[in-house]
Amino acid sequence: MIEYPFLAGWAGLLAPLFVVAAGYGRYARAPGERRLLQLGAGCAFGAVAVLLMAMPLRIADGVIVDMRAVPVALAAAFLGLRGGAVALFMAIAMRLWIGGIGTGAGIAALLFGAIAGFAWSQETRPAERSARDYLQLAAMVSLGLWTIVLLPTQAAIGVLTAALPLVLLNMLVLPPAAFLLDGARMPPVPRRLRATL
Repeated sequence: MIEYPFLAGWAGLLAPLFVVAAGYGRYARAPGERRLLQLGAGCAFGAVAVLLMAMPLRIADGVIVDMRAVPVALAAAFLGLRGGAVALFMAIAMRLWIGGIGTGAGIAALLFGAIAGFAWSQETRPAERSARDYLQLAAMVSLGLWTIVLLPTQAAIGVLTAALPLVLLNMLVLPPAAFLLDGARMPPVPRRLRATL
C-alpha cells in the first residue's frame, strides 16, 4: 500500500524543480551564449530528475515509481532539443544504474515525457498559452503511465495503485512550473510602465 505521509515528504523534493525554473528566469533574458544556457539548464533539470529517482516510492520488489518524467518533459518543452536531450540522458543514465524489472518501462516513460513536452512546445505559442494549455501538458505527461504494459502483470497491478496520486501530483506541479518557465521567456516590463501599474 502507498504511504501517503511519504508521498507528502516526497512532494517536498519537488521544491528544487521550482528553484530551477525560477533560476532559469533570472538568466533567460540575460545577454550571453544561448546554447550554454540551454545546456546548463538541461543539467539542472536532469539533476532534479536524478534527485527524484534517488527518493522513489517502492511499491514492489524491484519496481519503483517517481516523477522523473516531470523535469524531463519541462526541459524538452522549454529548453529545446539540446537542453531536453541533456536532461533525458541524465535521467536515463540514473534509471539504468538503478536497474530492476521496471527499467524498460521507466526508460520508456522518460522518452514519452520528453516527446510529449517537445510536441506540446511545437503545438502551442508561448504568448498565447493559458492555464488550459499548462494542464494539457500535465495530462500529456501523465499518459506516460501506459508504459506499465511493459511490466510483468503483478508489477503492473502494483503501479496502478500509485496511478491516481501520481496523476494528481503531475496536475498540481507541472502547470505552475511551466508558467514560471514561460514567464522567463517573456520580455521584462519596462520601468516606466511598471511604475504606472
